[in-house]
Amino acid sequence: MRKIIKTVLAVMAFAAVLPGMTACKEAKVTVISAPVGYVSAKGDAGELPDTGTIGGYEYSVLKPETRGQGIKKNRGYYIDTLEELNSPYLLFISMGEKGSGGYEINVSDVLVNDQGAMTVVVEETSPSGEEVTGEMTVPYCGVKLKKCPDDIKVIDIYGNEFRNLTAE
Repeated sequence: MRKIIKTVLAVMAFAAVLPGMTACKEAKVTVISAPVGYVSAKGDAGELPDTGTIGGYEYSVLKPETRGQGIKKNRGYYIDTLEELNSPYLLFISMGEKGSGGYEINVSDVLVNDQGAMTVVVEETSPSGEEVTGEMTVPYCGVKLKKCPDDIKVIDIYGNEFRNLTAE
């Protein structure tokens, strides 16, 4: 019995110091499926179509860009519309101003729940060591909507929520 207790204590002590020995950082888990109560716009193959309808909302994913006229320089999202009758709503999602090129943000999913609340999921990537431009960029992406939900939010693939910049 004493030998079993010593073994258990040794294993517990090893488990306590192991994270410091491996120099591994805590891994973040990506969102791989729609949360309970939400429906995903992704197809059977797990890819988000460029255009579609989800929960009664017609959407089109806008091509990611790194600079645009009038794009807000803070990290967050905002909703804009053209000043024309029946014009679409444009949901712009910005990574914020970056000191170099190589950053990118893409819409990875559009989710809607049965109350009509919409969540747009984005994936952000940073330069991976390749040579990039040294000029300031503001990476952004977006979604065009025929009608705008009353409740909308934007999160990254880790579940971190973007700030609403519409009023700014």
